Amino acid sequence: MKKIVNISLLALLALAWVGCENDDAAPNQTLANVTNGAVLRTIDLENDVFNAFDTASEFSLVLGEQDIEDGDLLQSVDVLVTLQKRTPSGSFADAGDETALKTLPASDFATDEFGLPRINLKVTLGEAVSALGLTAADFTGGDRIRIRLVLNLTDGRSFSVNDAAGTVTASSFFQSTYQYFAVIACIPLEPIPGDYTLDLLDNYGDGWDGAFLTVTIDGVSTDYTVSSDVGDVAVFDFTIPDGTQEFTIEYVPGSFEGEHEFKVLFNGVEAFSGGPAPTPGELVLSICL
Repeated sequence: MKKIVNISLLALLALAWVGCENDDAAPNQTLANVTNGAVLRTIDLENDVFNAFDTASEFSLVLGEQDIEDGDLLQSVDVLVTLQKRTPSGSFADAGDETALKTLPASDFATDEFGLPRINLKVTLGEAVSALGLTAADFTGGDRIRIRLVLNLTDGRSFSVNDAAGTVTASSFFQSTYQYFAVIACIPLEPIPGDYTLDLLDNYGDGWDGAFLTVTIDGVSTDYTVSSDVGDVAVFDFTIPDGTQEFTIEYVPGSFEGEHEFKVLFNGVEAFSGGPAPTPGELVLSICL
């Protein structure tokens, strides 16, 4: 079976594993502009959120390398990072130069069930911040860290995001994007005292059809919903006092979930937004002080 898999992989390499001068080059470009090479496949993007309150929070990614010699061309993978600040328009802009974080040699890769190299790449917020020379004052919730990979081969060639054609980066099989974006969120490690607001909406105007939010403060739970007699909007305020040990908000679904929307505000600033059709379960607030 392994020989069959390898033959299939070689056929795919011949057809699709290309490095191009232009990352949006058309699939029918001439062979003179195509280079057979290798790819870094996204096997599993396990986590792409950093917590600004926890430097040990980590970006985690499972990568697989494939080349025309079944992994024997792999020399190393360079990991580079850049801080990108969110602009008022909602886009992102580089805040400083790209910095080398670390290099993963071929010896760090294990062998997967197909006989190909695989590795679990982990980057902590602390590692990225240290490499970039940042302090906590240099970033906030909504910013992000770009993590770019460079695949180096034993024959001296290298591949990264600008070398890969759309047939590789956008392929559901290869998913060889070569770069990832880890968003920075402000996820409290303990309850943050202050004034909170629940802003609930039923966009059909007939109440939340059995759905509700449960707020629990030190073991005391209170349910909030949009009642049918109110119809469309309900607003509730509550306060987390100093010394609170436990604080959670959980969304419990009802019927007609596509009608339900809500926001959680902390001191007037949005900390969470859900819906239409909110995800059931405990909310993860983002509160940047």
